[in-house]
Amino acid sequence: METKKNPAKSFLRMLLTNDSAGAVLIWLVIAVILIIVTGDTFLTTRNFTNLSRYMSFYIMVGLGVLMIFMSGGMDMSLGATTGMSGIVTAYLSKTGLPLIVVILAGIAVGVLIGGFNGYIIGYLRFPAFIATLGCQQLVRGLINVITRGYPINELGESFVTMGTGYFLKIPIPVWITILIGLVTWYTLNKTVFGRRLAATGGNEQAAMVSGINTRKHRMMAYMYGGALAGIAGMVLTARMSVAQTSTGTGFELEAIAGAIIGGASAEGGKGTVMGTVFGIMVVYTLKNGMSLLSVNAYWQSAMQGAIVLLAVFLDIIRKRNAK
Repeated sequence: METKKNPAKSFLRMLLTNDSAGAVLIWLVIAVILIIVTGDTFLTTRNFTNLSRYMSFYIMVGLGVLMIFMSGGMDMSLGATTGMSGIVTAYLSKTGLPLIVVILAGIAVGVLIGGFNGYIIGYLRFPAFIATLGCQQLVRGLINVITRGYPINELGESFVTMGTGYFLKIPIPVWITILIGLVTWYTLNKTVFGRRLAATGGNEQAAMVSGINTRKHRMMAYMYGGALAGIAGMVLTARMSVAQTSTGTGFELEAIAGAIIGGASAEGGKGTVMGTVFGIMVVYTLKNGMSLLSVNAYWQSAMQGAIVLLAVFLDIIRKRNAK
């Protein structure tokens, strides 16, 4: 005699055991609810275009979080890295330098900050949370020293187009995100580095015994995450057409929450690109829905905090189920 499956239990089991399916289902549920509640507003081309464009910045940072998570690390300075990259590239763009030079400078900023974090964590054995939190404050302080608290305006036209332009009627930031997603997927799933990174995060001692240079791989993960935050910073600055000292504030928390909702583990060795993308889509679609419904800004802030706590709770439950 067959027993009937409980849909609620099946959904919960998928959420807690599958790297990406749970995040996909949560996003679909939120999207359907918003369609019902907001009517045609959520489904308009304008809203979807804006949603996809702004979601792309969080996904860029989130994929960096995924790479760092895979190594068993944690980075609380990615938002500050985003801001610093935006300031540096805005300044260089204003001086009239070629766009390729500005882009390479933005990536270099992220790689340098990520490399610094990776070195003091991987080689000097600083605790990741404390080290990157300190780096966050350091970078934010330097941003204010450099700018004296003033925004940078009058950016180059080609630079601004990178954030505001379209290709085949799709925003350029979305294309950049798709490219980053494909590179990240290939790196994690089709390269020796990706396999060694997962081994480093999954069981560092076993990885070291097998001959893997875990310090080097962890440092490279931080450099990769920093590079993606740097790209996000310059593209977001290009979109706003002005570099603000507050750019990127809070990005790391929402990116971390999205990655964990998507099945990544803060303890390392586990996570997928698809899961991270949909996890961040859950976070940002919910934010978009609250804005469409004119939810009070204070309640929106409270909801974002609740999402972070939910992500941590899901991570704890997944770890218990894995044992």
